[in-house]
Amino acid sequence: IQVLNGGGVAGAATKMKELLEEKGYKVTDTGNASSYTYDKTEILVKPSKKAYNALLEEDLKDSYTLGSSAATLEDGVSYDARVIVGKE
Repeated sequence: IQVLNGGGVAGAATKMKELLEEKGYKVTDTGNASSYTYDKTEILVKPSKKAYNALLEEDLKDSYTLGSSAATLEDGVSYDARVIVGKE
C-alpha cells in the first residue's frame, strides 16, 4: 500500500501508515499527494485487487471520513492500493 497525505496535515501519512500496519497491512511508501485538496480519505486499488476496497473501507471507517473508493489504480504502479488521507 502507498499512503499519501492529501489534506496537508503534518504527519497524516505516517499516522495512517501506523494504523494500517497495526491491522496487518504492508505499507511500502508514504509521501504527499500532488495537492492538499482532499477533504475525505480516498481509496484506490488495482482492478485485479478490487476485494481490497471493502477491506480497507472496513478497517478505516471508524478512524477516517471516507470519500470515494474505486478500483481504478493503474496496473503499472508498484502498489496494490493507494490511500490518500484527507483533512477530515
